[in-house]
Amino acid sequence: TELEFKVKKCFVKLFKILSSKKLTLYKTFSAYDTDKSGELTIDEFEKIMKRLDSTFTHDEIVSVFDYLDTDKSKTIEFDELNSYYCKVNGIPESL
Repeated sequence: TELEFKVKKCFVKLFKILSSKKLTLYKTFSAYDTDKSGELTIDEFEKIMKRLDSTFTHDEIVSVFDYLDTDKSKTIEFDELNSYYCKVNGIPESL
């Protein structure tokens, strides 16, 4: 779908940004985890997605959030985000 393509494009863009700045996905995750709970709330996740592509609607972000939240805990843990990030970018999963 169009949304899937848009999301994949964002995660590829994120990979390029992190690689060029020599940052890790974990550091980025931690920076957006403003309450330091070890997981991203919908609001925290929305900030990441809007930064990558400001055209995302709230409903689109909720759909992506629900897709990435594989354990349906209403939060995104690092391993959930990392799993999708690695899959999209064709890289092995690791910290």
